[in-house]
Formats: sequence, structure tokens, C-alpha cells
Amino acid sequence: MTRKRMLQVAMIVACAVTSVPALSAQDGEPSYSLDGAWFGWATIEGLQPFPFMDIYSSDSGNPGRSGPVLCTLSTGVIPGPVGPLVSGTQSAHGNWIRVAKNKFAFTAWKILLNEAGQPVGMAKFWGSVTAKASDTFTGTVNAAFYYGQSESAFATFKGTTVSHRIMVELEAQ
Repeated sequence: MTRKRMLQVAMIVACAVTSVPALSAQDGEPSYSLDGAWFGWATIEGLQPFPFMDIYSSDSGNPGRSGPVLCTLSTGVIPGPVGPLVSGTQSAHGNWIRVAKNKFAFTAWKILLNEAGQPVGMAKFWGSVTAKASDTFTGTVNAAFYYGQSESAFATFKGTTVSHRIMVELEAQ
């Protein structure tokens, strides 16, 4: 065998040997993005299931890895330490980050109001969601409710979520 032919064979073998681990390390599962608008239902222990809407967007310098989340939900009236608290329909604001392929963690806060509409506390929502397809995610959610500027929650809840991407529907022609 000529030196040139031996070099060609050696290069082919080297490529094959280094390609096998690279191919086996690649995951065949598709990768999904949270970017967009979502509608879902949260089921939290002790409460009736309630609807929510989320908007996830990516930070421009880190697309698909982290960004802000805007969540619109109404948990109704929560018994507070000095009277009922109303979550209203205002949005919770927070951030999300990718923690694994198709799995994301989030934290969002919203203001709680008394029955007169005055701000009297905060609610924190945090958990994780797993994208099951390009248009569906499931997850876990935790909620903690705080009165005034207290750092101790007067109520906490855990639950699950199921959400579907809000798709554009074209007008019939």
C-alpha cells in the first residue's frame, strides 16, 4: 500500500472512531421552545382548577435558554390573616431558565389586593415545566402567599399544570 493510500485509510478510520461517540451522545428527541403565548389549567391542592395564560420570551442574548415570563391568572379570593385577599386578574411577572433539554424552571410574583382594591401582599409562583411537543407542556407549580412585607408565607400550595400553545387561526377565505 502506498504512503498516500495509508494516510487516506488512517484518516477515514480516525473520522469513524471519533464520530461514533459523537453520534451516540446526540439525543434524537426534538428540542422545543417555550417562546410564545400559552393557555392552560392549574390544579392546586385545596383549590378549584383555574385557567391561566403565560407569555414566555427569550432574552435576546440567550435565545431559548432564559427570559421573562408574564403570567395572567386569577386564584380568586384567598383567606388572609386580616381578611380576604383578592388576586384579581393582574399579571404575575417573572423569569424562566432552561434547566435541561425541554425542561424549564420559572418564578413569578404578583400583587395581592384587599377587597377594596388596595395592595396588601404578594404571591409567588414557581416550579418547572416540560415541553412535551411544540404545542404542549406539563409542569409543577408551587404558590406562596405573603401579607404586607412579611417574609413568612401565611399559605402555601402545590399543584400541576397542563398548557397548550395559543395558535394563530387564519380567517376563512
